[in-house]
Amino acid sequence: MPFEPLHLDPLLCVLPKGHPKKGPADYITFDEIRHMPFIMLQETVDSDIRDYLKNHQITYSSNCHIEDDLSALVMVESGFGYAVMPEMVLKGIPYAIDTYPFEEPGYRLV
Repeated sequence: MPFEPLHLDPLLCVLPKGHPKKGPADYITFDEIRHMPFIMLQETVDSDIRDYLKNHQITYSSNCHIEDDLSALVMVESGFGYAVMPEMVLKGIPYAIDTYPFEEPGYRLV
């Protein structure tokens, strides 16, 4: 059966609300997050995110592996690190977070 893409969903960097940024206000650079802990979703959940980080030669440090998006957002909101998530997942969420596109855009194919 042929695969028909429906949407390119931008990958966004998720930071705690008010986290101080060093770079431009409208996007995040890899240097800004390079030494921050990464809140990582389980391997089966975030292959697009892993591929994006690998393709941009971004190494990351992760202290935990989370099973669902909402738990990852609570961890970010609590200041345990940053996450990378598709924009569609983040619409209408009630958490105290800020989201930024990356300087070099990445996408999830839906």
